[in-house]
Amino acid sequence: VSNSPERTFWEYLAWVSENHSPLDFVLIADHIDKFLYGTLLTIEITLLSLLIGGILSVPLAIARAYKHRFFNPPIWAYTYFFRGTPLLVQTYLIYYG
Repeated sequence: VSNSPERTFWEYLAWVSENHSPLDFVLIADHIDKFLYGTLLTIEITLLSLLIGGILSVPLAIARAYKHRFFNPPIWAYTYFFRGTPLLVQTYLIYYG
């Protein structure tokens, strides 16, 4: 790779990867479609989680506020369990059962 200003973007990425960075930008550039797919999938899962959480939270909060003797203990247990776990763990529990 020459140091001329006419080099292509890919040649520049290869030069930076070899000389100045611990990252392999060429590898990243070769698989950018997979990175973009993963980013979109992450956004979809996040939005779906927010939607499901919003749909579940309002009725459960109202039911818990009424302190019904049959509904309050399971709602309390559900809230206690899921409040202390990260969303990624909850997603794994739901997906893998």
